[in-house]
Amino acid sequence: MIILIQALTISRLISAPLLLVFIHQPVVFGLLYAWCGLSDAADGWLARHYGLTSTLGARLDSAVDMAAFLSIAASCWLLFPAEVITFIPWLAAILAVRLVNLLIGGLRFHALVWLHTWANKLAGLVVFLTPLAYRLTGWQAILWLACLTSMFSALEECLIMLRMNSLDLNKRSLFF
Repeated sequence: MIILIQALTISRLISAPLLLVFIHQPVVFGLLYAWCGLSDAADGWLARHYGLTSTLGARLDSAVDMAAFLSIAASCWLLFPAEVITFIPWLAAILAVRLVNLLIGGLRFHALVWLHTWANKLAGLVVFLTPLAYRLTGWQAILWLACLTSMFSALEECLIMLRMNSLDLNKRSLFF
């Protein structure tokens, strides 16, 4: 089962950059995009369900999530350049907080740290759904929602890491 879980994670690592290759082929792009989302949900659920969670698996999943996020962000830039330009200051601020979080993790815990908080999971879901929802509705509020949830999750992660005495990659929230 561990091989299946790792294969799902690695398949997302391969699929995410392919989004950029197939961005102008809607069917292939859609299938790859759906696979990125489904494999992200499946690998974590399977690992927890079968008691196969590990620090390596959590770190690999987080690194692959970052690759997928960057591919989604680049896809949005290519698909909706005029809309995305408005959000560059927000995207830069979110990226800056995420980089500070990596620095804090490195200094405090001597590791690359991405926490699996509920806010990070929510932000990941919102970011994942944003291109589709925006394509269907054209509502700019959807883009704002993605920025706000991403910033909240990044700031919460920062505060958690500053308050944490020992590294817990699966810390759920600052509030509980």
